[in-house]
Amino acid sequence: MLMSGKKKLSISIPLSNEILDFSSNLMIELDKKFSINFIKNKSARKHINLFSGEILNSNLLMLNNYLSQNVLIKKKFQVKILGFGAFIGPFSTIFLRFNKSENFDLIRKILFDSSKYWLKISNTTLDDVWLPKSTVIHKDMDNTKFSEVIKYLNTLTIPSYMYIEKFMRIEITDKDEIEIL
Repeated sequence: MLMSGKKKLSISIPLSNEILDFSSNLMIELDKKFSINFIKNKSARKHINLFSGEILNSNLLMLNNYLSQNVLIKKKFQVKILGFGAFIGPFSTIFLRFNKSENFDLIRKILFDSSKYWLKISNTTLDDVWLPKSTVIHKDMDNTKFSEVIKYLNTLTIPSYMYIEKFMRIEITDKDEIEIL
């Protein structure tokens, strides 16, 4: 549990258009067919986490000013959707993968330049482990369902591209992820 003077925060890109619709419908079907709904039940829009960590509440205004001045998408850009990926474990994670483009590298460099405002940067956003993805299944699929879920996912037609136009901030609590302005 975090003390009241700190927050966990994520700077993310919201899914949009066809892939947002695809992802939302997929969440409904995974719940119906397999009772998999941990990600579906999150409040925040489905997204690609670019940078996250812990920040003091007193640094939020400075971070917001920095982001407003430096992280601008002047022209929307297209990113290729590569398909599904997985991290295998006792409760495997399945995600939608996106092509790691030069645009992502540039945006993440600006975000890493904001690290002076952060107390701690999440290990999952460090360069050597980060990949552009949007989690579909996490924490609630034991591996007895894995094969059946993969067979189902392989029947789906995933949109090929997504346009990136804006960012979002997400506050991460013990119970939820809440989109903030």
